[in-house]
Amino acid sequence: MHLLTCSLPEVLAEEAAKIAATYSDVFTIKILDTEQCKELKMGSYLGVVAASTNPPKFIHLCYKPPNGPIKTKLALVGKGLTFDSGGYNIKKGSGSMDLMKCDMGGSATVLGAAKALCHGVNFRLTCSNLDLI
Repeated sequence: MHLLTCSLPEVLAEEAAKIAATYSDVFTIKILDTEQCKELKMGSYLGVVAASTNPPKFIHLCYKPPNGPIKTKLALVGKGLTFDSGGYNIKKGSGSMDLMKCDMGGSATVLGAAKALCHGVNFRLTCSNLDLI
């Protein structure tokens, strides 16, 4: 497990909670535990996180603009694997899959975008799919 890319679910949830607390005028947060996820019938999610030795934290961070009603809804979703999800390395080169096995970069990007939004940063969303074989 890589310490730089793998973190505990609690640590990621704490960072999200800090953002929500710092910008409580525009953010609300719900952090769901295992039982709450079961109640919501989140079986696919629970199936993935069952491989972890740590209890899951499902983070739902909601932004509400301070000036008037919501005009358009947009959801940013980021995967946050904070454990070694296993699997075989079928890509060329050493270490190419190792970092992907505990990839929480998607969730960190969403939290960064949320924080930037509160600072009035104008940003462009882009998506790329790179195959570096």
